[in-house]
Amino acid sequence: MTDFRAQLEAQQAIQDLIAWHAPLDTILPAVCRMLERQFSGAKCTVMLQDPGSETISLVAGDTLSQAFFDAMQRIPVVDDMGTCGTAACRNDTVISEDIQQDPRWESAHELARAEGVCACLSTPVQTRDGRVAGTFAVYFDRPKAPSAEEVDAVQRFSALVSLALERDRDHRTIAESEQLYQSLFTQHPDAVYALDLDGHELSSKVVYGRD
Repeated sequence: MTDFRAQLEAQQAIQDLIAWHAPLDTILPAVCRMLERQFSGAKCTVMLQDPGSETISLVAGDTLSQAFFDAMQRIPVVDDMGTCGTAACRNDTVISEDIQQDPRWESAHELARAEGVCACLSTPVQTRDGRVAGTFAVYFDRPKAPSAEEVDAVQRFSALVSLALERDRDHRTIAESEQLYQSLFTQHPDAVYALDLDGHELSSKVVYGRD
């Protein structure tokens, strides 16, 4: 019961960060650390889609080395490209039970060996409409098939990352919209109208002059 209560409290703390619009570079590492506390020997990562390209890059994963972090930048989103690249391509959970025997890791076997990561479970982070925004993954320090509990946890935490991304995007969209309207209404010397796609007036303001 104590462990369950601690998990609930940790999850509530992250939901509070999301509600308070904490920056993603605070929220995403916190999500990783929360899952790492649940499973011994686990190392968690968040990879996000690079704007304007079909690649993903590691953005959160405090327990991994800088060399591993740097190597996991701009990974192509194609089938059979590591565990995370494959998960993002398939939009489905992917498991590498033994990285050293997994051909999807052929170009990075040495990197994984140096890092001490031996197995990986990765699941896509999705937007509201089901598109892939990145991946949430957990690495293990020995070859293994993840348990049903571990698969369920990674998928639940992926949903938490998705929530953080959506709230961050919504918050920035609102802020940009408010900035646009403030700029129009305070700097434009004439009447300003906002119309919908059908030409109906949404708002208007007449500005008689500038200070």
